[in-house]
Amino acid sequence: MRYALVLFLAAVIAISGCVSQPTGNVTVSGENKIKIGAILPLTDAIADFGRFVKDGIEFAREDINDTNLEIIYEDNQLCSTDLSVRGARKLTDVDRVSAVISMCAETALGIAPIAEDGKVVSFSVGALPDSVTQAGDYTFRNQVSAKYEGQFLSDFARSRLNATTVAIFFVKNDYGVGVKEGFKKAWIEAGGAIAAEEGSDTNDKDFRTQIAKIKAANPDVVFEVAEFHGLFAKQAKELGLNKTVLSIQTFQNPETLTSAGDAADGILYTYTLNEKNLTEKQKLFISRFKEKYGYDANVWNLNAYDALVILYDLAKKCNSDSTCMKDGLYEVKNYEGVEGTIGFDENGDVVKHLAIKTVVNGTFMVYEG
Repeated sequence: MRYALVLFLAAVIAISGCVSQPTGNVTVSGENKIKIGAILPLTDAIADFGRFVKDGIEFAREDINDTNLEIIYEDNQLCSTDLSVRGARKLTDVDRVSAVISMCAETALGIAPIAEDGKVVSFSVGALPDSVTQAGDYTFRNQVSAKYEGQFLSDFARSRLNATTVAIFFVKNDYGVGVKEGFKKAWIEAGGAIAAEEGSDTNDKDFRTQIAKIKAANPDVVFEVAEFHGLFAKQAKELGLNKTVLSIQTFQNPETLTSAGDAADGILYTYTLNEKNLTEKQKLFISRFKEKYGYDANVWNLNAYDALVILYDLAKKCNSDSTCMKDGLYEVKNYEGVEGTIGFDENGDVVKHLAIKTVVNGTFMVYEG
């Protein structure tokens, strides 16, 4: 294992532009701390996703092995904007971090003005809405935008499923509305029709009324961007909604399978990690991660790992100057991370590939239909 770890770290990620190659085995002497904040949902209903991101960050920190690297966590519970803003102000004003890693759309959008005013890099590993694109020069993400994902799903549904009508179910928060609007725009521009559009409040767990309306509209396919994917799938099956369901990356969560049971089988969703086409470095990372944490690595772990390594390298090169780090991020193009090859465009949006996955007999798999 020690030999495999050395091979993995020796191959770790070369960033084009101003970022040096991380060795993953650095111990820095001196007093200058590299401080990076993280604002995540660590308690309440979506704490699983916060834990995924934290596990990825901590795994990266372990590989970097620098005693001067400090990660300061703030809990925003259900991705509360108020808690995110409060946490960001504490991280920037008190802790004096050079960058903040976050997961939620509400967080990325809520703290963007603080990042701009304080010239601190805001790096989201999960924000999807298109509004993040214009959030500011200091806002970046290595999660694909709703526009990009919506276009991909729209093209897939029309070309591979021959669908012309869709019903949409979404959660009424920044995440749900942003993704819904991205898909809807792409669908209509391609000539598709919206048969129904139903929403639910963030904490709602009973979707039967909305599902009944969707069933009555008789669409070719259903696009759901729910807070609780498993419950939607289970209730849809109970009500006899026998339509192909499309979803997004948050669908791949063990809790989804626990809640949905066999109702999850056949649902199609986007994912940025294609397990059919992994590099040796990705295979080694996934194996090491499973051994340490006891579950299969997902995009949240991978995005978070890449985020910390990128930010750490830039902080080292820039002496934690956030403006220098911001400029360096715009130069990142063909970065070979554990989540795949990525780069950032002029808006700080990530450029990466997507795949379609599904559930077969209770197992997440790459779609081959």
